[in-house]
Amino acid sequence: MIDPDTNEPDLLDDGEYVVVLRNSFPFYGSVTKEFIEFMFHCFQEDVCEFYGLTDDDEEIEEDPEDSDNEVNPEQVPIPLLEQLQLELVLNPIQSARSLARSLGISKYEVNHLLYKHKELFEKEGTSPPLWANKGEMSE
Repeated sequence: MIDPDTNEPDLLDDGEYVVVLRNSFPFYGSVTKEFIEFMFHCFQEDVCEFYGLTDDDEEIEEDPEDSDNEVNPEQVPIPLLEQLQLELVLNPIQSARSLARSLGISKYEVNHLLYKHKELFEKEGTSPPLWANKGEMSE
């Protein structure tokens, strides 16, 4: 809900916001529970980002002593795209389902990355397509 005077989300007395989410999701044939969860999760993140809202758990309080310290590279998470490429280096030519299992993410997230970054990956076949890093299919 939006406050018409300020054009900001309504803030309740207890400090909580009321936000109404509305969207439509494409259903091409049958879908899985994971797909629906993924679509809701993506939409919720988009709305929260649009309104500039964060989850209390996501807010990080900065300690003045820690601000001068360097970040330990071992604690920095590897981006998902790089994880996918590394997995295909270790185990070349895999299906999206196999990649999803290895990385602990949904098949939809894997397919999204594979098809979005076709310049980095190549596929072979269709049932199911097998994926590899670009230039590694012939090896």
